[in-house]
Parts: sequence; structure tokens; C-alpha cells
Amino acid sequence: MKNIWKAHDSILDRSIKLNIYCIETIQSQKSKSKLKPLLILRIIESIILAIITYLLGGFLYDNIYSIPLSLSAAVLIIYTLYALYLCSAQIALIAGINYNERVTDIQRKLNLLQIHILDYFRLTFLMIPFWFVYPVIGFKVIADTDIFNMIPAVWWILQVVILVPISVYFYGQVSYRNIHKGWVRFLINNAGGRSVTEAAEFLKVIDDFKSS
Repeated sequence: MKNIWKAHDSILDRSIKLNIYCIETIQSQKSKSKLKPLLILRIIESIILAIITYLLGGFLYDNIYSIPLSLSAAVLIIYTLYALYLCSAQIALIAGINYNERVTDIQRKLNLLQIHILDYFRLTFLMIPFWFVYPVIGFKVIADTDIFNMIPAVWWILQVVILVPISVYFYGQVSYRNIHKGWVRFLINNAGGRSVTEAAEFLKVIDDFKSS
């Protein structure tokens, strides 16, 4: 009788381990598939940002003696370099996730990935007060015209004064602590946050199954 019970327990134990393995494999693949589009998108964005940074470097070199043009190029270069850093950090995190690790370790990496995604998205709002650098550089490249000197300095200053509060407001609002607000949740989800959240939810199924 004892041998029968031992054999039964052994079969049951193998069955449980097999179920856990199947669930881990399926849920890990689902989690991985959710992050793949985000990885491809960030790789494409990184290539584009690298090209833009290179071109802006050339523009800065050619117009180094024009303060308005060189400052405009410098602002955009700082922006693109930081955006490139955040993109690279996300790529490294996604590519570095080992689905054979403990679920808690993977979830920690996903949480860090969410932080980088949010920082990357919020960077857009920091550029609001400096929107004028785009037409300044655009007119110079396309029409070889320096519009900065054609518009009164007061107008440029007013633009910055008006847009800084707007930039600060949106930068402060777009965060996970305001995820209960519909428009904030919409922006974060469409910036890539939804993919990470769904990937984390698939992994939570594994954790819940093991805990049950």
C-alpha cells in the first residue's frame, strides 16, 4: 500500500511540475511577444535619432558662428542624444530579459522598463518651450533663411514664457500616479506602457499558479 501511495505521489509530483513548466513556457512566450513590437519600434527610432543627431552635428559645425542657429542646433542635439540614450536603455532591458529567471527578477526589469518608457515620453513635453528651434533650422536648411533675425526678440521671449508653464504642467501630470485619469492612461498606454503592463500580467499568472 505504501509503495502504491509513493508511486501515486511521484506521478502527481511529475504532473504538477509538467503543468508548471507548460504554464511558464506559454506565459513567457506571450510576455515576450508583447514586447517584440516595442523592441522593433525602439530600434527603428534609435537609428532615426542617430541619423538626425549626425545631421544636426553637421549643421552646428556649418553655422557655429551664428548664435541663434548654433543654439537651436545644440538644443535639438541635446534632445536627440537623451532620447537616443532612453531608447538604447529600453532596447538593452528588453533584449536582456531572460525568461528562465525568476518571475520577480523579470518583473523588476519590466518595472524599470516602464520608468524608461515614461521618461522617454515625458521628454516630448520638455521640448514644448523650444518648439521654435524647428522652424529656425527648417527655414535655414530649406530656404537658406535665418528667420530668427526677422522676428522681434520679444515674440520669441513671449513664446517661451507662455509655453514653459504648459510644459511643466503636462510633464508633471503624465506619470503613473495619475494613471486613474483617462487622458493620462491613454497617453502612457500608447507610448508603449500597455505592452509592458500586459507582458507583466502574463508573468503574474505564473507567479499566482506557483503560489496556489
